[in-house]
Amino acid sequence: MGGRVILLGPGIRDWGCLFIILSLLLLATCGRENNFGLGDAVGSGGNNLPGRIAVLYFDGSTGSSYALGREIRRLPGLEYTSGGQDKNDMLALLRGNLEELIKGPKPGSPLAPTIPAGTKLLHLEFDKGIARVVFSKELALGHWGGSRREELTVYSITNTLTGIPWVEGVRIEIEGEGRRTVAGHLSLDQVFFYKQDLVK
Repeated sequence: MGGRVILLGPGIRDWGCLFIILSLLLLATCGRENNFGLGDAVGSGGNNLPGRIAVLYFDGSTGSSYALGREIRRLPGLEYTSGGQDKNDMLALLRGNLEELIKGPKPGSPLAPTIPAGTKLLHLEFDKGIARVVFSKELALGHWGGSRREELTVYSITNTLTGIPWVEGVRIEIEGEGRRTVAGHLSLDQVFFYKQDLVK
């Protein structure tokens, strides 16, 4: 007596659970460029040079369109065997990213600097997901001006740092009493978060 074998796929309930799990994973990784994972992938291959990979954000404006563009760069000597959980490792990673950002884009890059020449990183803290960064007065005194260029400067710093896992937001300060903006428009009396709509 012949019979039929009927193959049944996952039930509605199973598909619903799978959809919820995939949605949560997508939300967890959406929006921010994760330069920690990128460092894991790139640092162990090719030329085997030690270091992490940073995703830096510079001025990628074209004509009247203001935007940030990404540049990927290796940070020599920053290997993070602790997985970034050690406070000193985290501060070294933050400092490495900021120092590269201050240097500006690579020669020949279509991108432009967002931090004026002569600016120095004076102080750096990290606590409960928030990075606090203090720059020298040159950040304000040497700035090109304009509300959009000021916004690009603030979010080039913010997007670069919040691309690092565990960094949720950034506080930016400038040396000297009363300096509460970079160029007179955007208040620094707030925590800044990753801003996707500025990235081209």
